[in-house]
Amino acid sequence: MRKISQREQERRARKSIKAIEQGLPQIERRRVTGPLQKILRRAVVEQATGLPRATIYDKIAKGTFPRPIKLGTRSVGWIEAEIIAWQKARITERDGQTAHAGRR
Repeated sequence: MRKISQREQERRARKSIKAIEQGLPQIERRRVTGPLQKILRRAVVEQATGLPRATIYDKIAKGTFPRPIKLGTRSVGWIEAEIIAWQKARITERDGQTAHAGRR
């Protein structure tokens, strides 16, 4: 398999974005700025969070974990930025509880 250069990847991404923009209604058409968001598959999310699949879906049902996006008929993925934000919230929650526990 041929390796694609960074420049070629960027050219293809711009071409895809342009095609998508042309297919959208005028109101929704807007220029995408910055890098596209990375989508993480379930195994990567499990590894990043340390949570097993059942716990992830339990937390989604309770509204305490980011919801996945549908990628196909039998596949889903999570937006990396949302998983990172969830991780940061857990760290903030931990640090807040630690700070308050010392003041009692």
